[in-house]
Amino acid sequence: PKVLIKKRTTLGEGPLWNHKTSELSFVDIMSNKFFVWKKNILKSYKISLNISCLLPTKNKNNWIATSKNKIIKIIKKNKRITTRIIKVINEPKQNRFNDGKCDYLGRLWLSTMDSQQKTKTGQLWFIKPRAKPKVVDKKFIIGNGIDWSPDNKTLYFVASDKRIIYSYSFDIKSGKLSDKKILIKVPKKRGYPDGICTDSEGCVWVAYWDGGCVVRHHSNGKINKIIKMPVKRPTSICFGGKKLNLLFVTSAKTFNKKNGKLDKNSGNVFVIKTNITGKKIYFYNFY
Repeated sequence: PKVLIKKRTTLGEGPLWNHKTSELSFVDIMSNKFFVWKKNILKSYKISLNISCLLPTKNKNNWIATSKNKIIKIIKKNKRITTRIIKVINEPKQNRFNDGKCDYLGRLWLSTMDSQQKTKTGQLWFIKPRAKPKVVDKKFIIGNGIDWSPDNKTLYFVASDKRIIYSYSFDIKSGKLSDKKILIKVPKKRGYPDGICTDSEGCVWVAYWDGGCVVRHHSNGKINKIIKMPVKRPTSICFGGKKLNLLFVTSAKTFNKKNGKLDKNSGNVFVIKTNITGKKIYFYNFY
């Protein structure tokens, strides 16, 4: 892994590659900031809300994002950024949105977590336009990464606190989930599963918080390869680049227990060149 972006994010998260604009976007959850990296130039944007997940839309100057219990639209006009609340979701007070992605039909799937990381109030939401937002799974302390198999027949979802990655049969038309299974039960020594992405061969890549690694799992959960990271807390991953063969990894800041100094490279964004290709993202296409 190489450092791609020297930006010491407190909690870097949610990297996504927009293949139409050749841009990598990611957020820093603790600082109300999101970032767009293109052709080696990093642009940083600050908004008034805490932002946990940022999803590109078909309009290259708009994003859909989540903040606490709100879904917001971010609009970039010239150099000005404006935000508009689209929906407020009825969530327990201590909860906040965490990770999220759009499915093949451009609908939103979002995970929530207890900000204090104590109670099992985290949920998995399915939000489609002109319909009531729906809780499709619940009882997690930290709901986290979401992605689909390349044939869109399986949805993968991470319950970080349980150290479990679930798989569900996914009906693309209705968005219905069934046949919930434990795909991966993570051993303690590997840390906590955080962000995930799938590649074009159907394998599931997982960033392991406190595990200092990124792991490629076969679609049956078995490990194919472990990539050691130079940081303790990789947070999330996505494929990108022209050939979709670069793996981008965000991370969180950590400090040395003995001297209190910032751990080298923690909070930066890394890139790993692979001989595997990812899949293109799906765009949000409503509102």
